[in-house]
Amino acid sequence: MPANSLDSQLTLTPCNPQVHGSFIRSLTRDNFYLMITRTIGWDEELHQQEPRFPERYTMVYGNYDLIGFFSIREASDYLYIHTIQLVASFRGKGYGTTLLQHIENIARTKNLQRIHLSVFKENPAQRLYRRLGYKLIAQDGYLIRMEKLLEAN
Repeated sequence: MPANSLDSQLTLTPCNPQVHGSFIRSLTRDNFYLMITRTIGWDEELHQQEPRFPERYTMVYGNYDLIGFFSIREASDYLYIHTIQLVASFRGKGYGTTLLQHIENIARTKNLQRIHLSVFKENPAQRLYRRLGYKLIAQDGYLIRMEKLLEAN
């Protein structure tokens, strides 16, 4: 399985649904069950199908331990971040910033000048997104939609 080392502590690997599926489901439940239940409603049947698009998922290892994952997809003229999730004990240590910078590099290699994401209004990660240059483009009852314009290289 090819690995991509981001720094001395993080390694990325493609998602293997048989190996990583239970981790993805467990971490998603830990991180989002309450927010999703209070907003759109938790769908357990749909949740058990994750990862439905494993080719979009990248697994994140920190010093050989599986600590998170992210999922992105290319749209017509932007890269969309579906999710970035880290185990709670690994948040606030700069890993999210490193992953977002990596995702920006992916967008640049695809000649995309914009990145979009949606974040729950109550999710503290929106502060990180704002700090890294993501701007509010829309919102509804429970989600904030954000965009970052990438400077040309």
